[in-house]
Amino acid sequence: MPGETGRASTRKKGEMLHPANATRRFVELYEETGLPPVRLHDLRHGAATLAHAAGPT
Repeated sequence: MPGETGRASTRKKGEMLHPANATRRFVELYEETGLPPVRLHDLRHGAATLAHAAGPT
């Protein structure tokens, strides 16, 4: 189970998810939907910016 490994993302049997495979799948998804290209790293910063703007919970 992913929670047992301490990793945020794993394969079905708990093996490490290679970052290149995650990136490749992400690219496939945004190309299928017609969205403009964006890096996963940029999404991370966007999420951090939104969290900061929302303030403390």
